[in-house]
Amino acid sequence: MTSPDTVEGIRRTARHLHRSHRLRLAVLAGCAAAATITTQAVIAPSASARVAASATSSTTSNAPVTNLAHLDFLLDSVPLVPSVPDHGTYDQAAAPTAEALWVYANRNENGSFTRVGGGDVTNAAKGYYAQGAFDADDIARAVVVYVRDWQQTHSEASRQHAYGLLRDLTYLQTSSGPDAGNVVLWQQSDGSLNATPTPPDSPNPSDASDSFWLARTIWALGESYPCSAQAIPRSAPSSRTGWSS
Repeated sequence: MTSPDTVEGIRRTARHLHRSHRLRLAVLAGCAAAATITTQAVIAPSASARVAASATSSTTSNAPVTNLAHLDFLLDSVPLVPSVPDHGTYDQAAAPTAEALWVYANRNENGSFTRVGGGDVTNAAKGYYAQGAFDADDIARAVVVYVRDWQQTHSEASRQHAYGLLRDLTYLQTSSGPDAGNVVLWQQSDGSLNATPTPPDSPNPSDASDSFWLARTIWALGESYPCSAQAIPRSAPSSRTGWSS
């Protein structure tokens, strides 16, 4: 059981996430640009992203520690539905899609896999599931994996996946109103949010209070923060933020 002190800590952090005018989020391993984030904005890759691997780094130190092939297979693009009250993310108008992660994959007889969502299919034409195709829990955990892989291997693909997933994760976070700072758990493949799935989550709606997925969202953001090389001043326009390798 989560202790009262831990729960209160999550609540304080969630309140801080939505109250902060501009919350700094780091760029990853060795980058020279920094980034800022609010509950509606994540850092964007710089136009001149470059490889940051040190010339003195050995092949061994940059070798991956795990095979990301199946995690990559679960990735998909997701539309960032405009004009959803209390939900948005960085550069949404210019880049109206992000990345998300299918929650399950069924193994086929030939050894391949088919990506599926959570719960029964409720609308085959739209591809809707009783819960959803993607969830904040898995997206947050995938961010951590890709961030750590980028730190270790300087993989440009992992950098892009971490950024794309963070854009959707912050879209799932409620940005204003009484539930500001909390996170909607489920999302359908067309980008629509499902705050009251079947079976219902606890809390229900899923952004009605603190939750495990809120804690993991904070974890994903926190994993990126220590990698910053420098901070952009609070007055700097968000268009100047960037991730570079």
